[in-house]
Amino acid sequence: MGKSPLFFTNLCLRKSLKPIQNTNPQIRIPNRNLCVNRTDGKYEEIGKNSQNPDVVFAQEISKVIQTRPRWEQTLLSDIPGVDFVDPNVYNEVLKQQKNVLLSVRFYYWVRSQNGFLPDPVSCNMIFSRLVEAKAARAAKSFLEETNV
Repeated sequence: MGKSPLFFTNLCLRKSLKPIQNTNPQIRIPNRNLCVNRTDGKYEEIGKNSQNPDVVFAQEISKVIQTRPRWEQTLLSDIPGVDFVDPNVYNEVLKQQKNVLLSVRFYYWVRSQNGFLPDPVSCNMIFSRLVEAKAARAAKSFLEETNV
C-alpha cells in the first residue's frame, strides 16, 4: 500500500484551518471538509455537528411543544423528516422536556402515530416524573393507560 499524498497529510494535521478563498470562479474547489485534528488527538470532519442528531431534533421538538398551543396538528409538518416513533428521538424529547404534563401529552401523541412500539424505559421515566411532581391522579391514569 502506498503512502498518502503529502497535501492530504498536511491538511489533516493542520491545527487552524482557514477557509480557502476561491478567487477564480472557473476553478471549482472540492469539498474542504475533510478532517481536523482536535486537541484530544482525534480527527473529525469539519462542519459535522458533534451533537447527536436526535438531540438536535429533540431540542426543536421541545421548542415547538412549549411555544405552540395546538402543536399536535402541525408537528409533522413543522419538523419534517423526523422519525417521531424512533425511541431514541422521543426518549430524548422526554428527557429535555421540563414540563411533565407536556411530556405526557407528547407521549400520547407519539403513541397515536403509525409504527409506534411502547418503550418501558420512557413509560417508567414519565411515571417517575409524575410521581415526583406529586400528580398522583395523572400517574395512576398514565399507569392504567399504558399497561406496561
